[in-house]
Amino acid sequence: MTEQRAHTPHRVVIGGGGVAALEALIALHHLAGDRVDMTVVAPSDEFVVRALSVVEPFGQPGSRAYDIEQACADHGARFVLDAIHTVQPHHRTVMTRNGALIPYDSLLLALGARPVPAFEHILTFRGPYDADAMHSLLRDIDAGAASSVAFVVPDGTTWPLPLYELALMTAGRAAQAGREVALAIVTPEPRPLALFGGGASAEVERLLTEHGITLHPSCHVRAVEDGVVRGTPGDVEVHADRVVAVPVLYGPRLHGLPHDDHGFLPVDDHGRVVGVDGVFGAGDGTTIAIKQGGVAAQQAGAAARAIARRAGVDVEEKSFRPSLRARLMTGSGSVWLREEPAGGAGDQASAAGEEALWWPPTKVAAPYLVPYLDRIDRGESGPVPEVTRPPQGASDGIEVLF
Repeated sequence: MTEQRAHTPHRVVIGGGGVAALEALIALHHLAGDRVDMTVVAPSDEFVVRALSVVEPFGQPGSRAYDIEQACADHGARFVLDAIHTVQPHHRTVMTRNGALIPYDSLLLALGARPVPAFEHILTFRGPYDADAMHSLLRDIDAGAASSVAFVVPDGTTWPLPLYELALMTAGRAAQAGREVALAIVTPEPRPLALFGGGASAEVERLLTEHGITLHPSCHVRAVEDGVVRGTPGDVEVHADRVVAVPVLYGPRLHGLPHDDHGFLPVDDHGRVVGVDGVFGAGDGTTIAIKQGGVAAQQAGAAARAIARRAGVDVEEKSFRPSLRARLMTGSGSVWLREEPAGGAGDQASAAGEEALWWPPTKVAAPYLVPYLDRIDRGESGPVPEVTRPPQGASDGIEVLF
């Protein structure tokens, strides 16, 4: 028994224009075809891989901007340049910020999280918009105006990996400029990037030592004042000319839907918003603990399968079980990190190496979105016509996403 009459397209509204939203759009196009009638509502008509913004302050090109409206056209969806303001679940409609009412049979919200600075009067790196400020800090290092930098991971919900990338690349930049700069990372994590498990953490610790970066683990920063980072336990004090932090993340706190104390949408293993029929969530705006693009794509894939079944497609539902993959950019290369948080294998599931651990070796691992973006980068148009295969001669030990 399906929830949709035969020959009647299932109306799907997707809110958001990031990794999770576009992954769900393309997945539903492949899984359901003309069984779904899709509308994407997003406040911007451009998609940028924000994870690549860490290289921009160092003079390297970041991600290009991709046209969301074109992505919608390529996958049989209409695009609305607006933002979802209110959900009316009993009427199965959403109201946009500009007052439009859009009906749905299934609603997928991939609205992302709100980045909020944890401390005043320091540089909070939130992505492309803060690249210029980080570049100014690097110019101060080049000129000898800054001889110490502290990189801070605040308490709360956050994603620390960009901070490690900034610290490692800053160390390389200072060495190239012939400047001696004291660099430190202050973090509440028991080990660097502890989410990736013991094997990966050990490799990151080695990198930090190699680059002369002092690590203050298990340190909860309570204040940053007058160039002093103060943390507990032990009354830690780190003196620095400049301080860089990643933001604390909060959920969208959408009108008409449940949320936790920090505004995140509560979802189950299939992306269904708890207690609300026909509404799904994916990505950083949900209660999933790991706020990362690749994990958001996996969650979007699970939700897309559940929605396809609602549309009458005979497709197997798959529970969301995050597999954590990340490319740690160091300035002189990359270190590839992988962990299976839900596998229960502990350090045995943790891996790190200078060779890619998955294919294709992209910054964000998204099995539907990545081949489409690659097609655009190669100057081709339209959706990906078939499942992409690994290159001939790929290592037997590499994980293939497709």
